[in-house]
Amino acid sequence: MKVLALALAVFIISAHAQTATQVGAAQGAVRVQINVLQSASENLIPMAFGQDERPINSILGNVNMSIASVTTVLVIGDLLPKMRDPEDAKVVRAQLEFSLAPALQVLDNLLKFTNGYMALLKSPAAVAEATKVRDAMIVIRNQLRSLVNSETADRP
Repeated sequence: MKVLALALAVFIISAHAQTATQVGAAQGAVRVQINVLQSASENLIPMAFGQDERPINSILGNVNMSIASVTTVLVIGDLLPKMRDPEDAKVVRAQLEFSLAPALQVLDNLLKFTNGYMALLKSPAAVAEATKVRDAMIVIRNQLRSLVNSETADRP
């Protein structure tokens, strides 16, 4: 029980560095990249036939999982500017910090998978759209990493 309380205290203390402005800026950039992901996936859908069907369908699945993985971070981050009580803001920051690690881990894995599927693509148009997907995923990952405090950056 003491270990759990200590871990929660570390989360709360380390989350102080995230201002509502920092979180809002990162969230804005993530939302822009989600639009890029959705646009590129809409362009990939008509190409998901023939020789590139399997890799494109896998990339489209990765797009959906990428969006799903950052949704929790976005929802929690939306709460931060609404918190008027400093204690409430601390709790929201701690929840945000706690939700970042799994989202980053999922995004890292999806990037590896997407790179592997891109190597299987034959159509130059499909490669171009898949590159947009991969690049947007990288920007999203980097924006989320910018919210991770230096004290907690080495956590999985």
